[in-house]
Amino acid sequence: DLYGWAKGNPNHVLKRKTVKRAEIDGPTRNILTNLDENEYVIATQEPTTTLIMMCSRSQTLDLEKQDLAQIRDGLLNQRLGSYADSYLENLRDDARIVYK
Repeated sequence: DLYGWAKGNPNHVLKRKTVKRAEIDGPTRNILTNLDENEYVIATQEPTTTLIMMCSRSQTLDLEKQDLAQIRDGLLNQRLGSYADSYLENLRDDARIVYK
């Protein structure tokens, strides 16, 4: 347990942060880009050694920047496309095709 180990050790600092990608400094952001969830890497930069762990990622939607009408239209188009594909498949199943 990393928390239990770091809690009792005065020589080590354990920080857990939830931050936006833009708020992370360049070198750390580059390291985190290659990590999967719950994966870690030990980065050594003299005089310190740092354990960097990707706990989780979350996709955030900025609804203020997106037009809700566009989202609604996109969902409607997906649904209509699905209906059209299903209808076309039914027409093909019911068709009588004669090759001469």
